[in-house]
Amino acid sequence: MSHPRTGFARAAAAFAAAAGAAALAAGGCTGSGDNQDRPGGLTQSLAALAATVDPGDPALPAGDGFVGSRHCIGCHGGIYASYERTGHARGLRTAGRPGVTGKAVAADSDRDGRDDFREGLDLASVPAFAAFGAAAPRLSYARGEDRPYRVAIGAATYEVARVYGGDLREDYLLRVGRSHYPAPMEWDAAQGAWIPLETDTWYFGTAPRFATAAAAAAAIDRDLSSERRCAGCHSAGFTVAYDAPSGEWLTGYAELGNGCESCHGPGREHVASSGDKTKIVNPRGLLDGTAAGARRADDACARCHTRGTGG
Repeated sequence: MSHPRTGFARAAAAFAAAAGAAALAAGGCTGSGDNQDRPGGLTQSLAALAATVDPGDPALPAGDGFVGSRHCIGCHGGIYASYERTGHARGLRTAGRPGVTGKAVAADSDRDGRDDFREGLDLASVPAFAAFGAAAPRLSYARGEDRPYRVAIGAATYEVARVYGGDLREDYLLRVGRSHYPAPMEWDAAQGAWIPLETDTWYFGTAPRFATAAAAAAAIDRDLSSERRCAGCHSAGFTVAYDAPSGEWLTGYAELGNGCESCHGPGREHVASSGDKTKIVNPRGLLDGTAAGARRADDACARCHTRGTGG
């Protein structure tokens, strides 16, 4: 989760304005030509499709005009049914929701069908974490709890609130206060192994920084939160604000993951107009045979699929 995007809100707003956008689909289709995408032959009901939209738990309202992908399904169910199985839809998700692998957690070191959290894996047994000794991350699963996936670092235990990835690598965001921070370990699916990730957030060398979760909430470096560095590219309708009393960066969004509006712009006007195509961005429609048009179309992807650093 080390993809700083503190300028995303400005870039997204500029893209939408330059395209004259308002955003994708909704119920109330007209005879505009989109009706052929109505989900008559879908194996999933509209309600089942709508349930795949991850609302998350935003601290702020979504960006102006963003309504969420659930408003797209009524007219564009066929497209949505295909999209919702992709990494864009299922990349960042609330812990417990299935990712692109079909599992809530893909990490399974011994390949026995039970993930490593449920098996209570102590990463001290993993060569990459041997130097941490008894302070190495320990995984657990608290059955019956709202956030059952847990990571213990020394004497402090943290809830896994969100999971990212799964098919290539899988990261785990730990809840501290109202913010989320990448856990100090990452599942590398290609290697079938655990590897360290941004351990300095949680350790001085190999010693835990925080004796308790409360100590972490008081002293963790809030500039390292995913809200500040990552959320802009992993949510739709992203907004961010700095909360001076707590020192936290708070975010809002219409949904977790890259929803329809992440590429098509805010959808309120498109919805309210019963599908007016002039009130939605179609990146293909930006290709007008000019270099400027190509750049505008490319920006639909490049604003997230370009690496940078946050100041």
